Amino acid sequence: MNISPSRRRAQLLQDFGHALLQIPGWLPLPHDKGAGRHIGRDLFGVNVASSDDPRCDDYVVNHLRQAGIQHVRLSLDDTALDSYPQRFLDRLLDEGFDVMVSLLPAFSDAQRLNLDASATQSWRRFLNTFLAAYGQRVSLVEIGNTPNRPKWSGYTPTGYLTAWEIAVEEAQPYATPLAGPNISDFEPVFNTSYLRRMQLKGASPTVHTDNLFVERAVQPEQYDPSAFGKLFAKPLKLNLAKKINIFSAISSRYGVERTFCTYTCWTSKRLSRWSVFPEAKGADYLVRYLVICCTNPGLDRIYWGPLIDSRDGLIDCGTKDYPYIDNVTHYKSVRGEVTHFQPKPSFHAYAFITNLLKGTICLQGVGSTSGVNHYIFADDKQVHHILWSPDGLAHNLFDLYPAAALGGQRAQIRDVFGQALTHPLEKIHISESPLILTWTKPAGAPSPGPQQIRDCQPIGPRGTQHTPQDQFWTGGIDDPQWRGVAKISISGEESWRQALLPQHINTRPVIKTLRDNRNKLWVVEHPFADTRLVVKQNRAKGIKRLSYLFQDSKGKRHWNTATIMLRRGVNTPEPIAYTERKRFSGLYDNYYVAQHLEDAFSTRDLFTAFALGESTYRGISKADWLTQVAHFVAHMHQRRITHRDLSSGNILITLDQDQPKIYVIDIGRARVDAHFKPLLDIKRICYKLSWADREFFVDQYLQIFSKKALGNWRLALHSYDWKLIIKRKIKSLLPKRGK
Repeated sequence: MNISPSRRRAQLLQDFGHALLQIPGWLPLPHDKGAGRHIGRDLFGVNVASSDDPRCDDYVVNHLRQAGIQHVRLSLDDTALDSYPQRFLDRLLDEGFDVMVSLLPAFSDAQRLNLDASATQSWRRFLNTFLAAYGQRVSLVEIGNTPNRPKWSGYTPTGYLTAWEIAVEEAQPYATPLAGPNISDFEPVFNTSYLRRMQLKGASPTVHTDNLFVERAVQPEQYDPSAFGKLFAKPLKLNLAKKINIFSAISSRYGVERTFCTYTCWTSKRLSRWSVFPEAKGADYLVRYLVICCTNPGLDRIYWGPLIDSRDGLIDCGTKDYPYIDNVTHYKSVRGEVTHFQPKPSFHAYAFITNLLKGTICLQGVGSTSGVNHYIFADDKQVHHILWSPDGLAHNLFDLYPAAALGGQRAQIRDVFGQALTHPLEKIHISESPLILTWTKPAGAPSPGPQQIRDCQPIGPRGTQHTPQDQFWTGGIDDPQWRGVAKISISGEESWRQALLPQHINTRPVIKTLRDNRNKLWVVEHPFADTRLVVKQNRAKGIKRLSYLFQDSKGKRHWNTATIMLRRGVNTPEPIAYTERKRFSGLYDNYYVAQHLEDAFSTRDLFTAFALGESTYRGISKADWLTQVAHFVAHMHQRRITHRDLSSGNILITLDQDQPKIYVIDIGRARVDAHFKPLLDIKRICYKLSWADREFFVDQYLQIFSKKALGNWRLALHSYDWKLIIKRKIKSLLPKRGK
């Protein structure tokens, strides 16, 4: 085992090169889901920890029982012995849980393994002490917590292999099975390099472990854009199923019989960038992830984790701080007081879906990045169909099932928490939140075939965005002249859709005309509710007619952007409908209908008052107004939304009990995620402010958003000022229309 560092590095380079040569063999592996897998009762597990409060032990054990979890994974270092982690481990073993223990050296020792004799001896003593006490009581000992992340684990590649070889020696007298190397994310070259070296040393693990995250792909079923870049994500079809197949192939190549995913989660911090309801979205993703994994025999166990943590966990610990070492490397302890613990929606979803699937057989799995994802599981008594659409899409349930198979007592329709849905069948859509349809045998359950599932078309024109809501559903508009969608109250009638067609909305009395030049904007009464609507008629003229042939109509762009904004917690008037001509819609008028904001005023009113020397507006000081508007814009940018036309007239404000609520409007040019350029917005919204107010505004903005995002913002604002001065000068020299 005493190999010089230079020799060890040479071996690692050789292993790394060998792994690179295997990449072409991974690419043809299947990316679609399988069928015929039996879902064993030992497939699911969770990461656990406790605290110095013994009541935390009780809480964890009780909630593991409540969720039906038998398999747990516990991370320990040498500080755990004779402390509360050892007390907790004894409790788990006494309670009969199957415990996988992940052992790791102290961070400073991990950095010095194979270089410093004292670090090596310290690691050996810890292993010897632990294995003597627990080597034959725990089911598995894992060596290697994210060795490809030295900032988290402290390991160097040579240090990790030293740690592994010492563990193999120390575990041999106890016949303790070992697992490793526990690579983080999808980096199969590391898995291959380490497993190859372990095999050459005659010390292969019993279980190949990896933290199979897909959070960077956002949605569980999507192709990963990070592994080989966005350009190759779709051609390589590198989704969750293919990743599992690649890891399974690596295991087989190096003689490892089982493959475990030791840790996966979506953090509430990251989820909040995509959804105003991050915890509910986390529950949806959890179910979608687990269902996909269940169809693939390449994974033998899936540990979710951690059980208790405010950011990553299934249960909120009640504190907002986060440990210095990431939980994925060392979930060392639970923070917070037991009395403040609160199960998240994902805990209830985990308990429901794992207990539903245990003991079933996967009969069919059809996955899609742009259509319906549909899975069928069955046991001796019931058949379960689990189905969803990718984020933002929706499909009609009746496109896959006849009404007779769903109505009456035929099918039980539930959400991800096992709660029955009571909406009328025609208003239950296949959406991003999975549906669970259950038939009790021997009643016949319809089974849509793979081709029927793939042919299922989304509601509305292709690419229309939807968001599931408790009180509203989105219905497609299918008129001889028009196509589009309309948002309708669950209690509303089908006639709502007809009333929102242009030929009907144009006949309603006009309360107020807001604009009527290139586009027309006016206010009407809602046909069925005690509110008002704003109707925008987008008129395509001149060369614009041709350009619109190659892009979505403005009405559709307004609808989609508004839907995404509201999903991400950025206020804009509630979208009600959009309609466009069925054929060559860009060449003709299209319509967008949104909720009218009563008694709203714009930031133009604020800035005009401040330019005239006012220090307050509607009882609120200038500093407070500028701060609130700056924070709103920063919040929008945090959600990766660039407005691209953020003039002071495009931010509206309402007062609710003297508290401002800020909205953004005229969002047809906005961009989500792609080509993110916050300065495009900052220079427009600041244009009518004095330089002193601009400095204050940007300072408040940078308290919320990244300080690096704006660069030399002063130069950009000076440039924009001169651009508008020159533009006005040129315009003044041109002949006036009509002369």
